[in-house]
Amino acid sequence: MGVVKNFTYNSILTVSSYIVSLLVFPYISRILGVENIGIVGFVDNTINYFVIFATLGISTVGIRSIAACGNDKEKRSQVFSELMIWAIIFTLIVCLVYIIGIFAVPKLYEHKELYYIGLAKLLFTPFLIEWFYNGIENFKFIAIRSVIVKIIYAVTVIVFVKSVDDVAIYFLLTSLVIVINSLINIYYSKNFISFSLTNIKLKHYLKQILSLGMFQILISMYTTFNVIYLGFVSNNTEVGYYYTALKLYIIITVFFTAFNSVMLPRMSALLADDKKEAFNLMINKSFNALLTLSMPIIIGGIVLAPQIIGIISGQGYEGAIIPMQILMPLILVAGVSQINGIQVLIPMHKDKVLLIITPIVACVGLSLNFLLVAKYAALGTAIVMFLSEFTALVIGLIYSIRKKLFIFPVKIFRINFLYSIPYVLICWGTTQMNLTSIYTVIIAFIICFVYFVFVQFQCIKNEMLINILKSTFKRQ
Repeated sequence: MGVVKNFTYNSILTVSSYIVSLLVFPYISRILGVENIGIVGFVDNTINYFVIFATLGISTVGIRSIAACGNDKEKRSQVFSELMIWAIIFTLIVCLVYIIGIFAVPKLYEHKELYYIGLAKLLFTPFLIEWFYNGIENFKFIAIRSVIVKIIYAVTVIVFVKSVDDVAIYFLLTSLVIVINSLINIYYSKNFISFSLTNIKLKHYLKQILSLGMFQILISMYTTFNVIYLGFVSNNTEVGYYYTALKLYIIITVFFTAFNSVMLPRMSALLADDKKEAFNLMINKSFNALLTLSMPIIIGGIVLAPQIIGIISGQGYEGAIIPMQILMPLILVAGVSQINGIQVLIPMHKDKVLLIITPIVACVGLSLNFLLVAKYAALGTAIVMFLSEFTALVIGLIYSIRKKLFIFPVKIFRINFLYSIPYVLICWGTTQMNLTSIYTVIIAFIICFVYFVFVQFQCIKNEMLINILKSTFKRQ
């Protein structure tokens, strides 16, 4: 399946994620309130932290290894079986630690009901196997399954979550999404592989799993750990502010995440086939897509943050405005880092490089957490996140450019940056019209979109967008 088709299916998944998020999150924010949103954010991020230890580097190793198998079903089945055994072993060990932690740590025991519910999410994580479907590039199945489950999830949340006391119900429904997706994924995987315990060589992938797992753990020191630490040193309201800002940032960046998940197996396959020219071409296209789309989104997100927060979360979330404004530039910062890491270093098996970079960034993140979060709460956590990601970007780019792994498109960056300046004036001008928040955002979006189309097609003459437009008209 081609990259365009893969990205199309992932775009369908992305759009559905947007729609569901824009239905569920505003509703939940208003029903549960900022304090309960903070509790959910703290609990969910704590569970996600355990999930990181349960999955380690299996996801990344899985995508890369399954993609390298091609259409060899026997080889693919063996790879799948070996990785699944490790996933189950790690998950069982982590679940034991998780249960002990609930009773041993007072802050966790305080929300024990939610952590009991979250155990289902942790237990079913190894059976989610999204890495397998990414590896075989079956994005059609992922898209269809996810859209159906998300629609059911959105409906059940709106039907069953009715008051501020329904936190447990909301978290149960959220955890069931993982359970249901896992069961469907395992059942459908029988069409592509057969799980077997014969001829298993567990040691083969252990080193890769642990090295990339350490990479994930170190990254979590300035991502997932931030919310947990904020919950311990501050209050649920501050967690709610940051979690809201982070949630909106994640919603906005779904397209870029979807694109990277499509590109990893394709880049691994190109290198496995020694197609270096095609590999470099894909890298350039990725940078072009990121630079073209990220800058107007960043500017709009920063300038219109008060209006966006008001529309999505309602009153009582004003403390999320500045954290959101701080996080918005990460669309570009983290985007470049992901292209460098996911599309360049990992497919090239430069895992050791990531293990050199991430400890440095983790130390920066931990140090800044201890220095800033206790004093500045949600604002401090947002600053930690930004500075940590920026550090990762700088170190990663220095290595890749010096080793000539790719050439950073300075010209494309400079052109897009200069043409993005008017977005500031457009967005700021709409905020001065004394309109309601929703009309302000709509008018700003329309004007910015018209300007974007004019600049990209008439001034920059963006070949990527022109080719997409031409191919779209040819199909009709």
